[in-house]
Amino acid sequence: MTRPRLSATKADWRHWAGDQRHDLPSDAAFVSHILNWLPNARSGVVVTYLAMGDEVDLAGLVCESDRRFGLTRTPPPGGLLTVHEYDAARDRHRFGFDQPVAESDQIPPTDIGVALVPGLVFDERGGRLGRGAGYYDRFLATLPEQVCLVGIVPEELVVTQLPEEPHDVAMTHLATETGVRSIQTLH
Repeated sequence: MTRPRLSATKADWRHWAGDQRHDLPSDAAFVSHILNWLPNARSGVVVTYLAMGDEVDLAGLVCESDRRFGLTRTPPPGGLLTVHEYDAARDRHRFGFDQPVAESDQIPPTDIGVALVPGLVFDERGGRLGRGAGYYDRFLATLPEQVCLVGIVPEELVVTQLPEEPHDVAMTHLATETGVRSIQTLH
């Protein structure tokens, strides 16, 4: 499938990104670059995720870094993601991934320094296209302005521009298999 035009819908971009997500770069390359970048990143908890399907798996990062890590918990539809200690007890979400149990202590947004954010495709301005439920957009909007928002994406899935809506939250950085770079947003 050819890359959608700038006027394409988010659904068109999701379909295209799904077709591109094969033979992805090694997770180790992402982990290595993020490990090198983290010592110079904002202090505080590093929020990460447990990879689902074709997402970049960052579990090795937690083992290699001396930073404190938090893990997201997905609420029922329409709710806000919450952040819990990475090593909290876990249960299985209805979509088939593990997450911290609801009863585990939450990490407040003010303790967060870096958020590592999965997505299907990102643009050069920091725009992100996720799976469409809006969980990350609602969560990211609650974080302090100084938090480093790092989109995790293979280089081949960084495009010039994605459709943008008022609720979308732009990344401050992108991490690819080639390194971590800062975004100069035009928003």
